[in-house]
Amino acid sequence: MRVRLCYTPSDKLNQLVSLLVQSAAACGLEIVPEPLPWQNISRRLREGRHELIFWASMPGFPHPDYRHWFHSESQEAESPFRLRNKEMDAAIQAMENATNRGEWTTACSRAEALIRQQAVWLPGWMENHANVAYWNHVHIPEDYAGPYDVAESHQLWISPEEP
Repeated sequence: MRVRLCYTPSDKLNQLVSLLVQSAAACGLEIVPEPLPWQNISRRLREGRHELIFWASMPGFPHPDYRHWFHSESQEAESPFRLRNKEMDAAIQAMENATNRGEWTTACSRAEALIRQQAVWLPGWMENHANVAYWNHVHIPEDYAGPYDVAESHQLWISPEEP
């Protein structure tokens, strides 16, 4: 079997995709890497013109928004997976109708099991946080609410008040 994998190239992802290609070949799967700018990948995702995409997204807070990604009624741009599954729809509805944490947890576990069974979204990896050392006049933005990846985010600036 042969499948094309779109991804946005970077030093880290080029190495990761190379390892993925080698590992898949050992299992009899041919993965053809297709490095593209993220804008092209985003367009392919919206249009449904993809086989596999290496794509990252942050989960919703405080709980994941499965309706947005996996419900049958989601619009194409909102639901790049184009999943049409009555069991998933029922699990999502049960999450939304839950009246206590136990009901929500049961429904969420069912939705996650369906995602895993159908291999719709496969979690890749989680990176550890890093401690950063820098001069006092270099700052991470105080109002920055997102995750901070030291190697890629570069959300630093030099304070004009300090030498």
